[in-house]
Amino acid sequence: MLLKDNIYYVGQTNKEETTFEGVIPTPKGMNYNSYLILDEKTCLLDTVDESVLSPFLLDVEKTINHRLLDYLVVHHLEPDHTAGIVSILNEYPDVTLVISFLGLKLLNQFFTLPQGTKTLVVKEGDVLKLGKHELIFKSAPMVHWPEVMMSFDTYSHILFSADAFGSFNAIAKEEIYASKDNFDLDEARRYYTNIVGKYGPQVQDVLKKTLSLPIEMICPLHGHIFKDNLELILPYYDKWSAYQSEQPGVLLLVASIYGRTYQVALQVKKALEADGIKTLLLNLNETHVSEALSQSFVYSNIALFASTFNMGLFTPMENYLNDFKAHMVKNKIFTIVENGSWAPQAGRIMKEMIALVPNNIVNEKIFTIRSSLKDKTFIDEIKSAVEQSTNIK
Repeated sequence: MLLKDNIYYVGQTNKEETTFEGVIPTPKGMNYNSYLILDEKTCLLDTVDESVLSPFLLDVEKTINHRLLDYLVVHHLEPDHTAGIVSILNEYPDVTLVISFLGLKLLNQFFTLPQGTKTLVVKEGDVLKLGKHELIFKSAPMVHWPEVMMSFDTYSHILFSADAFGSFNAIAKEEIYASKDNFDLDEARRYYTNIVGKYGPQVQDVLKKTLSLPIEMICPLHGHIFKDNLELILPYYDKWSAYQSEQPGVLLLVASIYGRTYQVALQVKKALEADGIKTLLLNLNETHVSEALSQSFVYSNIALFASTFNMGLFTPMENYLNDFKAHMVKNKIFTIVENGSWAPQAGRIMKEMIALVPNNIVNEKIFTIRSSLKDKTFIDEIKSAVEQSTNIK
């Protein structure tokens, strides 16, 4: 599929992919993007996942149309983009592998390269001349592995962005260009927050060095290609990586054993909405933690409702807060509601876990339910605490 200026899309779609990195649900599958430049020199940009390797190799063979392959650029070493490297090296033995210094080290940890493999180690600012097309390499460490590179084609004004600006979902080739009609912001956010979210400062650094370039198109390794509508994704990356909420409002997260804690959260949600406040309630017993983490980047305030369990914290809330801590989410304002029939512990534990991440605020008062709600004024107290913690109306 021709994209622009003799640059072809040879990526593949796996609609049957059910999880990403073995843990994050992908109910709509995944796509693995790869690109091929046909100039005076030919250059393949990354390969694909093992699950779609066979059709990928056929697409490369068909598109290159009996020419030799001169270069294979490796932007990122994660196996879902490198599974085809050895096959390409065997099929095109004269190809030169273009890779960062650390990338080459990691590559040799993953694979045994064919004897005589040619390599070209590149760094920040190096240029690969293909003819009209010239790739300038930009280092992008920890977005989201340490060896990651991006490259910018000075002729087509395309940024090949590795895993940055990617998204979940299997996207057919005819839908590969993002538009207002087909771009799923929720899945782009869930991808960013769960894959890259911990590395906000590094993303900010990369944004500063790349957005000074005259970019007309962004080609990531997952998800849509952004062509003439970079505003669909760039403002969000800037906001997410700075840990700025998308909107004022309250995310209510609930881990309830028998449903009584959930009923309190539901009443608080209704009370907040009656005051015109935007809310979202997620039942952590049913909602995957990747979605709860994603929505944590949307709202300014988070209200946690959880039961005490075995003198500790009920597992779904513990899982969420472990993920929150692992991704170092910042700049949130928390209200804590616990339930405990005889020895409430959930509130203390939630507060201690949040304190492990800097730059978050926790309402000093922990609201305690004793088994079930008896006093209806309790709802108003929680609502008032949430509203007074910041101006969210």
